[in-house]
Amino acid sequence: MHNTVPPAVQSSLGKATRRMAITAAGFILLALVVVGVQLKIRSVTTQQTHRLFVTRTESGLQVRCGDDGPYIITHLVRYGTHESDKIVASLGQPLCIVDSSGLTIGTKEISALHWRSGITGDLVSAPNVGDELDIIYVDARRLREHNSVH
Repeated sequence: MHNTVPPAVQSSLGKATRRMAITAAGFILLALVVVGVQLKIRSVTTQQTHRLFVTRTESGLQVRCGDDGPYIITHLVRYGTHESDKIVASLGQPLCIVDSSGLTIGTKEISALHWRSGITGDLVSAPNVGDELDIIYVDARRLREHNSVH
């Protein structure tokens, strides 16, 4: 004796099974999207935490960071709006930041540096006090990843 299911019941069971499968697939897709968004947010947050922020003030150049570093600053740069505005100064002795409070490079220190044209390499005048400056630096943790001894 066979246990038969009427065709009408089979049809409604098939529709219900398909609806459940579509709903489950939708939930899985939603979960994957949420996980992906969370990973991207963490990545952006980490990138912003592990970098330096520069603010030009009347007293000099304030360099702040989102964490304790260490960071090594080697040069100051004024990019300007034209190619000819680019000037660069080597700090001579690199500066190291090992605390999230950062440091300030004073206006007199900035003026005393040997500034060179970023295009020709010729000596040029130091930037004006109001000029926007940037820094060239290395996140020393990246160096340590390759040179650490365990």
